[in-house]
Amino acid sequence: MNLLETRRMLEHMADDAGVINGARKARYIFEHYTGLSSEDVYRMGDDYLLQGWKTAVLVRAVKRLISGVPVQLILGYTHFYADIFLCRKGVMIPRPETETLVDIAVAELDAMGGTRRILDLFTGSGIIAISLARARPGHRYFGADKSRKAINLARENSGRLGTDVEWRVGNMFAPFANEPEGFDIICANPPYIPASELKRLPLDVRTGDPMDALDGGKDGLRFHKRLAHEAGEWFKPGGRLIVEMGYDQRKAIGGLFKPRKVRFAKDLWGKDRVYVVSY
Repeated sequence: MNLLETRRMLEHMADDAGVINGARKARYIFEHYTGLSSEDVYRMGDDYLLQGWKTAVLVRAVKRLISGVPVQLILGYTHFYADIFLCRKGVMIPRPETETLVDIAVAELDAMGGTRRILDLFTGSGIIAISLARARPGHRYFGADKSRKAINLARENSGRLGTDVEWRVGNMFAPFANEPEGFDIICANPPYIPASELKRLPLDVRTGDPMDALDGGKDGLRFHKRLAHEAGEWFKPGGRLIVEMGYDQRKAIGGLFKPRKVRFAKDLWGKDRVYVVSY
């Protein structure tokens, strides 16, 4: 088979197996393993044939996709905000919805002016802290996660992208118990999926992400409640709490933070995704 026929075969394999956005993900795999874009495939014409062993590698990769392995883990990376981040099994895979949180945090930093201290809780692979440090260098950034595997990956991503972030291992605010100074902005992408819904998540989410990075407890609000109860003592005056949420949690979250006013923002798909609380 020539290049185009090979790529189409992979796309049909993924689509026929019911993989969500299967053809697109198979195309990512093809481009990753061959180094050829769609333009390259059409430019090289019908006569260029892949070697048999290369086709076999592509087929094995798409079979992994069909078995439920996320495409990000097959490739070993994903795109987020303006950069490429490494992905590894056992660490939450970045999602484009979280870019909304970064946009809001950038706007808040610009409005505050001066040099600020920013904390990213539940940092995972470090995407929020690193993206902020890339977009607005010159501030002091911290990232924390209870998973040492996540922090190791965050450090690796940070080093690759040339950012200066202080990484801490520990549960929520525990690593900062001896910090003499508070924070101007605290960002968080906590687990917020109700426990009863975890089994209904897409296969690649269930197999690719650690459950404790998804499980928000019975009502999905376990960590939002903790933030409402604990975050206030960690802020400098005028601080901002910026948190990712489930699209259907707006009413509940508004109630958790009363009497403070909560501002909500929608993601790229028009769903409530981030809330901001002023302190």
